[in-house]
Amino acid sequence: MTAIDSISTDGGVWINLPPVHHLEQGELRLETAFNSDFWQRTWYGFARHSGHVYGFWIDEDFTVQVQVRAEFSQLYDQAGLFIQDDETNWVKAGIEFNDDQPATSCVVTRARSDWSTGLFPGDPRAFWLRATLVNEALRIQYSTDGEHWPLLRLCPWPGRARRLVVKGDRFAEINPVHYHPVAGCLQVGIAKRNAEQQFFAVVDSQQTADILSKKAQ
Repeated sequence: MTAIDSISTDGGVWINLPPVHHLEQGELRLETAFNSDFWQRTWYGFARHSGHVYGFWIDEDFTVQVQVRAEFSQLYDQAGLFIQDDETNWVKAGIEFNDDQPATSCVVTRARSDWSTGLFPGDPRAFWLRATLVNEALRIQYSTDGEHWPLLRLCPWPGRARRLVVKGDRFAEINPVHYHPVAGCLQVGIAKRNAEQQFFAVVDSQQTADILSKKAQ
């Protein structure tokens, strides 16, 4: 498979096209629809698959890594990585504003969503994420400095030969990142509440490219 090193690479697809989006010169800007989200039933009772996704389908094991810069201020502001097999089998991981503070967050969904959170020890305005799928095991890591990579989640991820791998947030200006064989970008989240309350995030491709030259730990 050809490595995906630009968000402008042929083959990128949307799931739930957002109402406002611009893709030009390797940069994606977008704004969410109201109350868009990814969740399946647990605790809250509802099922939603209305978040906006832009990414690339792949059919092999992978490592993908991104740096995210964001301002978290409203409940459920979130930014991170998103991996999907279908509407009821997916993972989203990153930072989410919850309990009045940004926290590490990972939702693993197999028919029902399993959400885990934790305190984020660094500056949530700039952080790194890495996802690695090897032999049907998915490892999610985060970093506060791009050098040290604590484990965020380790879970089985078996069965499918083709899945969507993307980067996610709620209201974003996104630059692509690359790690063979795949990288990509997406928007995922709850919606901006009004014109004065927009969530904004940036993925920095140049700083991440320096990290990607190193062997995944």
